[in-house]
Amino acid sequence: MPAQVAVRHWLAEAHARGSSAAYEVWLHDQPPDAAPRRRVRAQAEAAVTSSTTIGPREQPLAAWQAGRDAIFLIELVSVLNLRAEELLEPGFPRGETLEAELRLLKLEVRTGVSPEEAPSALTCANRWFDWCIAC
Repeated sequence: MPAQVAVRHWLAEAHARGSSAAYEVWLHDQPPDAAPRRRVRAQAEAAVTSSTTIGPREQPLAAWQAGRDAIFLIELVSVLNLRAEELLEPGFPRGETLEAELRLLKLEVRTGVSPEEAPSALTCANRWFDWCIAC
């Protein structure tokens, strides 16, 4: 199955467990080939190699790219989940902060413009204002 479809199946499987902790426990009891990065990558690569629309010469590169795309999507989901958990901890202005971070990320991805950020941890509001000024 294509990378996006394989990742959607993986997300449905993870969500069916009810929480990320419950999913991790369940995953720990599964065989090594069931690990998301291995399984989803293999599914994406297999979709390309079984495709009749891609010639035999192009298949190795296309399969590698499909596997890379699948891993990228898994990593993206992981990073977004971690950031959402951080933002939803007590003491954060939850919804507004999360919404602003996601809006900023979306705009940065669409435009390729990102505020230059010093390592001195700018707040989300500062990053948002810097991004607006940069555009």
